[in-house]
Amino acid sequence: MKTLLAFLLILLTGQDLAAQSRATTTPSSADRVTVLVHPGIELFTVVQLLADKYPPPNQSVYAKEAQAYFAPFANHPAVQYARQLKGVYPDLPELGYCLDNFPAVRIHYPAQTDWYSLNGQDSIQTYMRLCKQFFDDSHFWAFYQLHQADYAAWAQPVRDQLASDNLIGKLDSLYRFRTKAAQWTICLDPLNSWGAHAIMPKTLNPRYANWVVYNVGFLNRESTAASVPTFSMGSKSTVTVWHEGSIWGGPVKTDSEKSYLPLPMTEKLNPGGLSATRKKYTPAFKAECVRQVAAGARQTDVARAQGISPALLGRWQREALEKAVPSSAERDEIKQLRAELRRVEMERDILKKVVTIFAQPP
Repeated sequence: MKTLLAFLLILLTGQDLAAQSRATTTPSSADRVTVLVHPGIELFTVVQLLADKYPPPNQSVYAKEAQAYFAPFANHPAVQYARQLKGVYPDLPELGYCLDNFPAVRIHYPAQTDWYSLNGQDSIQTYMRLCKQFFDDSHFWAFYQLHQADYAAWAQPVRDQLASDNLIGKLDSLYRFRTKAAQWTICLDPLNSWGAHAIMPKTLNPRYANWVVYNVGFLNRESTAASVPTFSMGSKSTVTVWHEGSIWGGPVKTDSEKSYLPLPMTEKLNPGGLSATRKKYTPAFKAECVRQVAAGARQTDVARAQGISPALLGRWQREALEKAVPSSAERDEIKQLRAELRRVEMERDILKKVVTIFAQPP
């Protein structure tokens, strides 16, 4: 009997230790989600706004205070340098993740980034140093600390939504990465009026190697100067999984590509063949794919990440260009071309009539 009791005690102890081990190796969903206003993102956004290289923010109390606080630094060297950069897009502030250890800021220069390709490595690294100088000269940290209560108030409803939608649980279930769980961050961007996008910080700073960031702006175009910024992941935050989740599963997909890329084209067709119903894409999905390429991403990389062909993405790019509003010079040229086209059509009609007359029997 003593032997049996000892055996049961050892068994129960072992199960308890195993459970503790699993608990320590696999963080809970709540521990893996951070909702914040990132100081680096906010810093780079302010500099671009002062340089008129960023869409104006939607009206709010916060935007008004930020504009008033930083207006005296409109000609700071960082702002002047931003004005002369050629490849500047609304998602350039993602470079804020190259800064860490706030308020004693450190800069990490990434080995490679698309921003180097667009502007040159030296130019981007110089810009990063100047933004750090802006951080010091403008006493940016004082402004950031002053609004901590605001940031916390904005974050709580987003946390509640994530919990009610069980977003992290769905991500785990979809990608099966329970033992290599990512640290998810929802970055609230109160001066961002243009949209939302994913950031993969590990390509910018190895200190965030296991982080996946989803940046969402304050998108209420009907707001006023008295409005308080609010943030939403959409009617269903699970859409985030399909919209940007590919950046998490990217490495797995890249490995699997090796097995199917060498296959003949006939083996890549849908089981239904060429006559099978083609997948339909929403205008928002097409616009987001085109935006990513316009922001500097390689067309093939975007196509693979979104599960579409580069040729299809190229067609969407051409369609977007055709829908773009032309400049005044382009409008004048279009008018001339249309007039020329009408003239050619008239001559063609006359020629047809002449040919018809001569073709009639005498």
